[in-house]
Amino acid sequence: MKLFICFFLLFLSGLQSVLSFDTEEDYIIHCSGCHMEDGTGSSRNAVPSIRNISTFTRVPSGREYIIQVADVSQSSLNDKRLSELVNWVLLNLGSNTPPKDFLPYSEIEIAQLRTNRPGDITKKRQEVMHELQETRPKLKR
Repeated sequence: MKLFICFFLLFLSGLQSVLSFDTEEDYIIHCSGCHMEDGTGSSRNAVPSIRNISTFTRVPSGREYIIQVADVSQSSLNDKRLSELVNWVLLNLGSNTPPKDFLPYSEIEIAQLRTNRPGDITKKRQEVMHELQETRPKLKR
């Protein structure tokens, strides 16, 4: 009986590794079809690049916006996997790096932002872009 239990547990651990996805695989399955494997997007299909997405994390409203975009907030991934995926994109696909004080998204934060989506996401993006412009360091002349 002990031998059977050992084989059964071994089988379950192998099954778990076969059924689990890593974050890069989640990106390929859930994002790369539109944003391309390298995150560059497709101007022909009006899909924006996500290579500069870490810029949005410089202001709180931008951090919210990243999660509140429809394809992110309505993803079939659970909150934990979505937090891992967004953090992976920010740290691995970006042409710029997140700010030094960047905190990775948590599962709890993802859950809150997904359920608190603005009615007009285009307006939200405009507000974020304005806020980012306002926080840019002024160049001395």
